[in-house]
Amino acid sequence: MVDDAENAQAAETDAEHASAEKKGGGLIKIIIVLVVVGVAVVAGWLVAQMILTPPVEDVGEEATPVEEVSESLGDIYDPENPPGVLEFSDPFLIRLRKPPGLMHGDVYLKMSLTLEVASEEIKTEMEANQAVMSRISDTIITFMASKFPEEIETLAWGKLKDDLQTMINTQFPEAYYVTRVNFREFVVQSR
Repeated sequence: MVDDAENAQAAETDAEHASAEKKGGGLIKIIIVLVVVGVAVVAGWLVAQMILTPPVEDVGEEATPVEEVSESLGDIYDPENPPGVLEFSDPFLIRLRKPPGLMHGDVYLKMSLTLEVASEEIKTEMEANQAVMSRISDTIITFMASKFPEEIETLAWGKLKDDLQTMINTQFPEAYYVTRVNFREFVVQSR
């Protein structure tokens, strides 16, 4: 009888140990599952970022040829026939379009520029007309705010200047056409 009681008690103790091991093993399994799920979520997020973020152009190690820089600068200055230069007293601070995949923060452009027009007389006439200056400012802000950061951080400023000049010129008669855009300050910053 004593042997049966000891055997029963030993069996009960073995069953408790087995039950405790199963409970401990279950906890370990839950932890492993949570870690695997966490890793899968992070990996999925990283893959989504890589797929949704547009590629940035590789500038490479090569320098920009002098011919390309010269083309973006435009015509040679003629001291015999100086242009009028429209200046804006304050720099423009513009929030750029948010690239796909950028979840937090915005990208801003701080830009100062001058616009050349046909003559000093035209410049004086344009500056005297508040509606003209307001429309020019609005066109600059609207045009630049439509751009992604990658579109303006490249070396293709010649095209950017030409496109901005065209946008401004579509707003006015030919006498008020801008003949050249000059950047004085051009800073892109993420927040």
